[in-house]
Formats: sequence, structure tokens, C-alpha cells
Amino acid sequence: MASGVENLRPEHPRPRQLSELAIKLGLASAQLPSVEVSGVSASSQETLAGDVFFALPGAKTHGVTFAPDAIDRGAVAIVTDQDGASKLSDVAVPVFAIADPR
Repeated sequence: MASGVENLRPEHPRPRQLSELAIKLGLASAQLPSVEVSGVSASSQETLAGDVFFALPGAKTHGVTFAPDAIDRGAVAIVTDQDGASKLSDVAVPVFAIADPR
């Protein structure tokens, strides 16, 4: 990694069901697909298959700009703020809008 920080992903993550994580985080929604989550990422370039992508608002660009790339890389859901969620109406994965996704 460019910053010199070692990748902090566990070698053997224990996958969880998306619905289980949504309930634990208070994000329960209508029918969720039966998919396993194996990680989280706030960088579309570092997103792996099974990740939940956190599309965070930034100083210059909102993270939802990178959501399509994260989905192409295997993201199974997106967590963002209400503004971001309003821009993600045509994605093929569940989108969770929370007040402060950080």
C-alpha cells in the first residue's frame, strides 16, 4: 500500500449473512438477499468480493461516485448517508442509508 500501512484484512474472515449484520447495526430493511459478507471497505479500489462498501461523503467527492466500481469488484451492499442513497437508485445491491456512515 502506498501509505506504508499493512493490509489489515484477516487471512481467514468468518463470513456473516448480510441480514444478520443489518439487524446488529440497526439497519434492518425489507427482504434482503441471502449473501455472505466477508469484509468492509471504504475504497472501491480495495473492495473484494463479499465486502460491504462504505460510500462516505468527502471534502471534494462523495463516495457514491465509486460505488459502481465497488459493485463491479464484488461489493454485496452499500452503506452511505441519505444524500448518497438518493444517488444510488439503480444499483443491483442493497443500499443502507444512515445518518453518519463514518
